Amino acid sequence: MTLLADEWRKMSVTFSADGSKIVTTAENDTAVIWDAATSEAIHTLNGHNGPILDAAFTPDGRQLITVGESGEQPGLINVWNTDSGTLITSWVGHDDFIERVAISPDGEWLASASTDGTAKLWRLDTYELIATLLDHEAPVNGINFSHDGRYLATAGADNLARIWEIDGEDTHVVATMQGHNSVVWDAVFSPDDASVATISFDGTVKLWETKSGLERLTLPGEGREVAFSPDGTYLAASTSTGLIRIYVLPVLDLLAVAEARGVRPLTESECQQYLHMESCSP
Repeated sequence: MTLLADEWRKMSVTFSADGSKIVTTAENDTAVIWDAATSEAIHTLNGHNGPILDAAFTPDGRQLITVGESGEQPGLINVWNTDSGTLITSWVGHDDFIERVAISPDGEWLASASTDGTAKLWRLDTYELIATLLDHEAPVNGINFSHDGRYLATAGADNLARIWEIDGEDTHVVATMQGHNSVVWDAVFSPDDASVATISFDGTVKLWETKSGLERLTLPGEGREVAFSPDGTYLAASTSTGLIRIYVLPVLDLLAVAEARGVRPLTESECQQYLHMESCSP
């Protein structure tokens, strides 16, 4: 399937929960909603006066939230009706442009990440600001909910990623993931929410334990986005060269791949450094 869109650079692409719609956002102040079955454009949405950087469907697919640079109104959040393509409401939520937006699996919460150094949590039914998350004190580049909706992960230009427990106005940090040496661009939960993957411009992708924030695995890679496969077996990462890297996560499967392609076994020190195992011996 090919979506016949204009030639402007695309900033994001997202499926609705039921897979029936796709939204693409672009530098030319548009978001386009497509019919996934026919590849036809359903609605073209305008209203940011600047590049639209991200978009998210509500779980029922009836609404779409778009965010971006917003011209003379940085931090603008627009909410659209996906059936009619009309603007439902709009407000300025941040002091600078918004990099990413996420919606909780139950549709209760809207979260936004901005270059103003904050992430914010909003009620999706009333659009009321519930909490402002200040700990990064640097541009916040990525934001994602856990699959059970209890936690929020943020990625920042302070070289850190954080996990927040969602508790309304008392939403607070429960783990800080410290280990990258450059800007962290994305932080996403594994399907079972036991792990968080991060990607940085320091040339690494890292896996962390959700509850403790402890680093579990470091992989080579540099880019802006990471994503788990539905079963958690694979991790995909974008790269600055345009390539997509696919990592095998279960250690036994990884060892099988290494044994099939390698010319020698790993040393004990290599096992400890790269696989976080005490030994590779059978």
